[in-house]
Amino acid sequence: MSHLLPEALWASPPPPDLGVWPGTPYMLLYLQWEQRFVGEWTWHAKYWSAKTSILRDLAHQVQRLDQRHLAELSDLVLQVVARPQRVGDEWYARLAQVLSRQPLYEQLLALAESEDPGIRERAGYLLLVLDGAFPGRPSLRQWQRYLREHHGRDRHVRVRGSTGVPWFERDDEVLVRCPRCDGLASVRRDPNAPPADGRTWRAWCTECDYADVRVTRQARCAGPATELIFGYPLWLQAECHGGHLFCVDNLEKLERFDRYLRARVDLRSGAQYGTVPAQTYLSSWMMQTSRRSELLAVIGSLRDSVRERSGRFNTQSGMPHEAPG
Repeated sequence: MSHLLPEALWASPPPPDLGVWPGTPYMLLYLQWEQRFVGEWTWHAKYWSAKTSILRDLAHQVQRLDQRHLAELSDLVLQVVARPQRVGDEWYARLAQVLSRQPLYEQLLALAESEDPGIRERAGYLLLVLDGAFPGRPSLRQWQRYLREHHGRDRHVRVRGSTGVPWFERDDEVLVRCPRCDGLASVRRDPNAPPADGRTWRAWCTECDYADVRVTRQARCAGPATELIFGYPLWLQAECHGGHLFCVDNLEKLERFDRYLRARVDLRSGAQYGTVPAQTYLSSWMMQTSRRSELLAVIGSLRDSVRERSGRFNTQSGMPHEAPG
């Protein structure tokens, strides 16, 4: 592991002078890996903290780097502008701020004329940063201010971590086992109920007409394979070899896991990595290549277990045809 990226960089922390450190080219290689082969990078080397740490170190010591490294950094900045935003990209804006103005400025002017609105926005923002239109270092607040003042909107950009909805605000459905008949039931938050005394959650089963309502501000910690509000067992769960438990809340998340696993292919057959669905995170044991076939089989079995009840549930969304009021 100490010979792989980025772990090898952790094993040998960079010295105060990156200009003479032999590991500097590998720092750049790690960043280029994300740009050129994002699917492969996501599977084998995705560490947001490593990416931001590398960009921060390079930005702080840019004056000590040689011309070849500076040229590679300028190319990386332009590549980031020309692709959708990813976690940690705010450090590329700070890097652009300390790089040589030419020829970066002229190339950003060309990108600002792109037909893609996202490219135009990012290029326009960096041009203003290089012109000194914003005080201090580039930040999320500056980016939102730029979007508001120049494009009439204030889009939130994920800089770190997950943008998953908190459990008490989620409005998707959770498939569970009915406590009365052990059939397929559902739990969902009532978005129309006033939250003064807590969120209102409803559970119902279309097989035996079981129904329950709970108003609460707290989640139950009944276990990894149980629903948070009533503590019912999740329907979509299965034990895999080695004692690992695979479980998800609903069909939408199940299909996301399926697409994630199918994005990884056997490169020996001449195939390429597919697109990894956003906001999908696999446990380390699920990332192992040897687990892929087993997990795909488990996903197919769980999907079929819901489709067997297609007369009562919509197999696309996992929702009953008529939910109780």
